[in-house]
Amino acid sequence: MKVKVVSRAFFDDAYLDFFLGYYLGLGFDNITILKADADLFDYQLPDYLTEEEKDKITIVPVKNEGNVIVRTNFNHYKDNTYDWVLNIDSDEFLVIDLNKYPNGIKDYITETLERVEREHQLQPDELQQIQFRWLCINKMNIDFSDNLQILNYLSHPDEKPYQLLTNKTLSTNKTLLNDYILSNKLEVYRYVKSIATPKQMTDEGSALNCHFFPLKKLPTAKTSIKHNILLDNYFVNRNSNDPRSLQKDKKAMNWGFILHLNTRSLANAVTKCLVTQLRVNKKISNLNAFKQFINTCQIIPLEDILDKTNAEMVEKRKELKNNFMSYLNSKRFFPKKIRAYHNRVQKFIPEENYLPQLSSVINKVKVCQDQSFVHLDKEMELLEELCQKNDIQFEKMKWLLSLF
Repeated sequence: MKVKVVSRAFFDDAYLDFFLGYYLGLGFDNITILKADADLFDYQLPDYLTEEEKDKITIVPVKNEGNVIVRTNFNHYKDNTYDWVLNIDSDEFLVIDLNKYPNGIKDYITETLERVEREHQLQPDELQQIQFRWLCINKMNIDFSDNLQILNYLSHPDEKPYQLLTNKTLSTNKTLLNDYILSNKLEVYRYVKSIATPKQMTDEGSALNCHFFPLKKLPTAKTSIKHNILLDNYFVNRNSNDPRSLQKDKKAMNWGFILHLNTRSLANAVTKCLVTQLRVNKKISNLNAFKQFINTCQIIPLEDILDKTNAEMVEKRKELKNNFMSYLNSKRFFPKKIRAYHNRVQKFIPEENYLPQLSSVINKVKVCQDQSFVHLDKEMELLEELCQKNDIQFEKMKWLLSLF
């Protein structure tokens, strides 16, 4: 079996080093990055990778066409030299129980094929896709300090709790994914991403960036078959993220999910809003007004404006934050949609379905333990360059970000 992951990347260099190590750690044979900013940044593979690991990585410079990138470069997805291809973005991480599947993705697919044959009498070559729900993080600040509140407790029934998760402070020398998961809310959303068999995928449909579209008839089949798409261990005979596909048996996400860092940090959110080509509602809503707001704001010493005992400063800070966020378009309102959906369905998807899987990944994937999942200096350098390009005063930008 050969498995591959294909991902788009645009202004993501601060995160790519970790992304590559993560998917190598899951056992993928190839990681293809469709890099839509190769003309701007000369990305070098991280030194911690071995030469053998580097040989598994393909960087493809592509034109920045937003969601059209997938369709234009569909040959990298429909690659018949691989048995399965995962379609995700560079802020999305497949999570499976590595205690149950110690050899990673290939164990997972093998077990899944055996299960559908045993339970559903479906031949292995008839399964077209496996879909995964989103578990989202929306980090609406730039605080990566060691004083963050621990919001999640991760443990796995087959092992002792991860060493750093008990009576710990967050890592001071590296920004580990472990710390990020611990200190941010985890929220389920209705979107799905797919791993699929290339021989059975087409480039039809309008949401190709989210999932593949299966053939209506297998090349070897004598009659048409239903779309054999597996989600949460049951079949959905449509390629949809319709929330009605959520069963009420409280077993959803037991068979893996996508950890989607929907907002990796507020600095990254601003960067994306300044450069995205995806949709209008992902861009700064009024760049000239945003620029004027930042450049004309008055910097107040942080110890003063963060003083919660000063009612005037509390109100001033609130006003500045609200004004700042009003320009961020979907980065402002999409986290609210995610939270609303999570609040509706969380009773059907208990934490014990996904927290143990997260714990197993943190314990088993080496990059989670010894590599930063973000290079903070590089993240701020990218934002500073964009501020200079757009005549935005970076010092005032940093000050405003620190208010969150």
